[in-house]
Amino acid sequence: MRGHIRKRGNKYAIVVDVGYDDRGKRKQKWFSGYSNKTDAEKDLPGIVAKLQEGSFIEPTKATVSEFLNEWLKIRQSDLSSNTYDSYCRQVQNHIIPSIGQIPLSKLRAMHVQRMMGELEKKNLSKTSIHKAYSVLKAALKYAYKTDMIAVNIVDKLDNPKKGEKEMSFWTREEAKLFLERAKNEELYIFFHLALSTGMRPGEILGLKWSDIHPEKKTLHVTRSLTRQMHFKSPKTSIGKRYITLDDDTVSHLKAHRTKQKEHKMRAGKSYEDNNLVIATKLGKPVGHRNVLRTWYRIIQPLVQQEKVKEIRMYDLRHTHASMMLSEGVHSKIVSERLGHASVRTTLDVYSHITPGIQEEAADKIGSILK
Repeated sequence: MRGHIRKRGNKYAIVVDVGYDDRGKRKQKWFSGYSNKTDAEKDLPGIVAKLQEGSFIEPTKATVSEFLNEWLKIRQSDLSSNTYDSYCRQVQNHIIPSIGQIPLSKLRAMHVQRMMGELEKKNLSKTSIHKAYSVLKAALKYAYKTDMIAVNIVDKLDNPKKGEKEMSFWTREEAKLFLERAKNEELYIFFHLALSTGMRPGEILGLKWSDIHPEKKTLHVTRSLTRQMHFKSPKTSIGKRYITLDDDTVSHLKAHRTKQKEHKMRAGKSYEDNNLVIATKLGKPVGHRNVLRTWYRIIQPLVQQEKVKEIRMYDLRHTHASMMLSEGVHSKIVSERLGHASVRTTLDVYSHITPGIQEEAADKIGSILK
């Protein structure tokens, strides 16, 4: 079995002789779409080897978009909520808009390079570009291992430089605008709790009405809902915590419970009462993916209109902490609300806020001593 390179117009193709048909006519397999001869020559040995050992599988007809969406479903069970959220964001916001329409079998290194250039033109940070590239790289590695593609084209590319880790969060105005846009959503209370308590998404989805104490204006974090729809206890005793609620949040919780009781009445015997704060209209737990769909539906128009910064849903937790620290709330209180192992963890994670607090403290002591 041998192969060679053939030029077609201004493109190059790999042509491999794979035997003869019943009439003695030579059969060939073509792998086209190469923009230059060098890239085709690099791929030729690998393709011939796969054909010879019988491990070659016909190229999939799926587009990059279709493949990535299926790949995300496969990876969902073994990724944390935070990581899965990040993967979805990179795929939907950065990868698919650029190369999603290309058939996976036709994807070439130049397409990925073009995507990287487009992301740079959007003034995305080095960190954001690196994240998008890393997700695509992981997906194509899976495609190669499962024989969906003959060659992993990202192996030919240099990894983009990784910038310093950034903390993404909204300003008070952005948070208010988001809640205003979300006010008519069934999941409004989820987003309100995320911003007003700093709880993790899984912790909010795991809340039961028995954890809410409106008369004391507190809630008790005792469990979280995983992506596999299992309830689990916090990893540490610090994770189990009480969080004090403001009057507005208590009012929203009461209104939400009234609405939930109406759903229960309408559903009748079909209602599955799990005593959950966040539940479907039939009382069942709400999955992370359903929340993410609502999140993207609300946030994407706001980002496109440049009314809010693009952040992850998990960053609502960071927004809560940043707003509290900026308002002068003691770091120990913030740490307790977030369920951090120590105050040092809080100070390290939110070090971008503390310089401003230090300056404010210096100004205050200065005014006292004048």
